[in-house]
Parts: sequence; C-alpha cells; structure tokens
Amino acid sequence: MLNFKNLLFVPATTNKLKRITEIKNDVFIFDLEDSILAEDKKNALIRLVNFLSETKILNTQIIVRVNLEYIFDEIELLKNRVDGFLIPKVEDTEILEKIKKYLPNKFIIALIETPKGIINLEKIVASDSVHGIAFGAEDFTSSTNIENIEENLSLIKMKIVLYSKAYNKQVFDTPSFETRDLERLEKEIIKTKSLGFDGKLLIHPKQIEVMNKVYDYNYQEIKEIIKKFEENNSGILCFNGKIYEIAHIKRLKRILEGEKK
Repeated sequence: MLNFKNLLFVPATTNKLKRITEIKNDVFIFDLEDSILAEDKKNALIRLVNFLSETKILNTQIIVRVNLEYIFDEIELLKNRVDGFLIPKVEDTEILEKIKKYLPNKFIIALIETPKGIINLEKIVASDSVHGIAFGAEDFTSSTNIENIEENLSLIKMKIVLYSKAYNKQVFDTPSFETRDLERLEKEIIKTKSLGFDGKLLIHPKQIEVMNKVYDYNYQEIKEIIKKFEENNSGILCFNGKIYEIAHIKRLKRILEGEKK
C-alpha cells in the first residue's frame, strides 16, 4: 500500500523543472499531459528524461502523468528514472494490467475523471494492478456538464473513497485551484480530510504547507492512546474525556502508518 499525502503536479516545462530542487514534498507528479501544449509534448518528454538523468531529487517519490496516446513510448523512456506512473482517464483495467505486467515494481495510480471511470470504479479499484486512486473533477465535470462545485460532487467523492477503502487503496482528492486565499484553501482541504481522502493532488508549492497543517496528527498521543487501550484490556478506554473502542483504535493505527520516519 502507498503511504503518500501530498502529490504536487510539476509541468515538464523548462521553468517549472528548474524550480523543483527548491521544493520539499512527499511526491512530485511530473506532468506530460494536460499542462503541456500538444505541439510541445515530444519536447516535454525529452526535457523530463534529461532532467531526471541529470538531477538528484532526494527523499521524494517521483511519479509521471503520461499521455494515453503515447503511453508506452513515454513509459519506456522513463521506467528507469521514476517510481511510478499516474494514468489519466482510466475507464477499465486493461491498460493498467498491461503496465503492471510490463513494470511489476512500479506504483500505478489510476486517475478517475470520466463517467465510465465512475461506472467501472469497483473493477478498477479492486485490480491488483492499482496501488492508488485519484479523482480528477475538472475533466469529469467537463464531460458531464455538471457544475464543478462541492455539493454536486460529494456523492461521487464518497463513492470513490468507499471503494478505495474497501479494497485498501490510498485515495486522493481532486486538485484545488485556490493558490491565493489560503484560508479558503484550508477549508477545502479540511473537507477533503473529513470525506476520508488520504491526501490531495496539489498544483502549487504554496498548497503544501496548508495540506501539512490540516493533515497533521499528534502521533505521540496516538501511540499513547493505543498503548493504554491495549494495556487496559477491557475493550474500552477513557482518555482525556473521550471514549475509545476497538473501531477507534483501528482507525488510529491506520493513521499511525502515515507517520514520518
């Protein structure tokens, strides 16, 4: 199972690649798809291959969002330089299984952003080829004429979270395009967390600090609660005025898995 939280998109443009060594984050998703103009896609691939060959990026997982049209050409050039791939507009498991067979040791995150992807969600999430699921609201709402507002997407998001949790896959919320009003961004991320998402796709370095703030846990206190619960051996614990039962402890143990080592 993955252990990610912040997944920051980095367009494979000259300017964005130059800045990447100044940023610390869990995961970089180098983007060859939507953020790259059609006429620049081949150049972007070469830029990214050269960049990853020449640049050391420490303590960060490297993922690339590829283009479906050129997927295996791009994967072939990048397979020895990255930890995994974000596959856009996933609607079934066929392409995922081909990638997994070709690259058995790489992460595969399926980006759900079409009506067919939602319809086939359980099959996609259940596949052993998938390590994580992400939601892309922009393409989804564009293809359905649904207005991209939270109340219109809550049921879709809950479905994605529920299937992901049922099959023990990490799940990431759609990006927020709010980069100036950080209070508004924080409210969006609090909503993401409350829905059960394990993290969020990010589009700007400013968003990292807000994500870390919202998803911050008191790991020492969690360890103490678990320890006291197990020592108590009664199936119930009162700690600082709050009651904990086994369901709470299981959730705390899952949170503890995300602790930074």
